[in-house]
Amino acid sequence: MTEPTSHSVRNAVLGAIATTVVAAVLAFVPEAWKWLVAVATGAWQHILATSAIPNWLLYLLGLCALYCLLEISVRLYGRFGSKEPKLSSYSKDYFLNAKWTWHYNRGVPAGIWAYCPRCDTQLVYSEYYDSGSNRIRLECEHCNSTLVSEVGSRDYLVAKIARQIDRNIRTGEWKKHVQPRADA
Repeated sequence: MTEPTSHSVRNAVLGAIATTVVAAVLAFVPEAWKWLVAVATGAWQHILATSAIPNWLLYLLGLCALYCLLEISVRLYGRFGSKEPKLSSYSKDYFLNAKWTWHYNRGVPAGIWAYCPRCDTQLVYSEYYDSGSNRIRLECEHCNSTLVSEVGSRDYLVAKIARQIDRNIRTGEWKKHVQPRADA
């Protein structure tokens, strides 16, 4: 028998047993059935009754108000509740003699690229072949200097930096590189 079929059979059997138990309890305690019907009828009449406005509308408005209060409290807690920095504020660091910046896409660093630590100009890359291996060089056009020279391609270099970012996140070291939350 396949797994989904066995679960549906099991659930049907358990439902039948539960129904039988409830019916047996109601049969042995005749007043329980009357009480259950009275409670259900009273609740239904109360919901359908009207005062200045229908009670069902009051309950609906109450649920909406409760939802809004929960949303506000969650947002306020997020804003004032914790002095710990948020991971999303860790969006720049210094690796390999350059300033690297990124943003987060679904919680994963994306758009990783390097900038000059002196003038904050985006670095330009060039790939070349030297001594039997592919290399990449990152240069600042404003300062006219080479800041990074590594073995590999542009994709390899970005992946290498992504691994360093991941390491900092996993070890908690990223917290040293961001300011505590000012709004907390």
